[in-house]
Amino acid sequence: MRFYKIKAQAAVGNHGDGIYLMHTKWDDWFTFQVEYMCWYYLDSKKGDLGGIKIGAFSQGDAPFVEIPNEFDQLDADFFSPGTDESFYSNLGAPDLSEHREQILNGLNDIAFNEGRFKKALSTNVFKTALSRDISISSITGRFRRLAMGDAELTDHRFVFSFKNEAGQKVRMDFLADYSSAVPTNIHALIGRNGVGKSYILNEMVGSLVKEDGRFSFKDDSSNKFTSLLYVNLSSFEHKENYPENRDPKKGIVFQKLTAQTFR
Repeated sequence: MRFYKIKAQAAVGNHGDGIYLMHTKWDDWFTFQVEYMCWYYLDSKKGDLGGIKIGAFSQGDAPFVEIPNEFDQLDADFFSPGTDESFYSNLGAPDLSEHREQILNGLNDIAFNEGRFKKALSTNVFKTALSRDISISSITGRFRRLAMGDAELTDHRFVFSFKNEAGQKVRMDFLADYSSAVPTNIHALIGRNGVGKSYILNEMVGSLVKEDGRFSFKDDSSNKFTSLLYVNLSSFEHKENYPENRDPKKGIVFQKLTAQTFR
């Protein structure tokens, strides 16, 4: 598979079949510019693959390292992940599935190559830019399964155990069944004011942030949540919540929006 670097989307297909990459020059924290938009052109058909970020082991603090104008495979100094799950899903489309491995190898994709992923973890460009919006568990989990051609959806089961405000032990079981006709990946707590809805949510947030073991999962693996967004705009909630974390290397990515945010 031939790869071509272009300056505008209108150039997709100008060199014939291949993968076309356009450098967006988007700044990650005003430090790195490593994002590329990708398109394919095969048998007179063109389509959008999504975004990737390309870093280099030798990059240091440089905004980006130039990739060749044309190549069959990036030099070993380079590595890349997709910017989200859709990049890997798109590679499973009928027009592209037979080229999936060739494309991922050509881009030195770190979801596809575990050894390259482990090596990339220590680089500043990975810590700052490549993992800005994606967690390590996303790369090693869903991204890797899709990169390997496994698009099968799986159920998600977990249990949260805690003590309520009266000191009683409580167990809450959750199930997200992908085959359910009615979506089960959204759960709601319902109750009148003062019965403990916010208390439960705060306990769940605290458990995930501190990784204190009160969540358990079907396969007994470690934390299955890659990120956490906590929204509580109740004027009756005054409890100070946990500090935000935007660095996947330091644990679950955690952001919050509470009534205190606007005070």
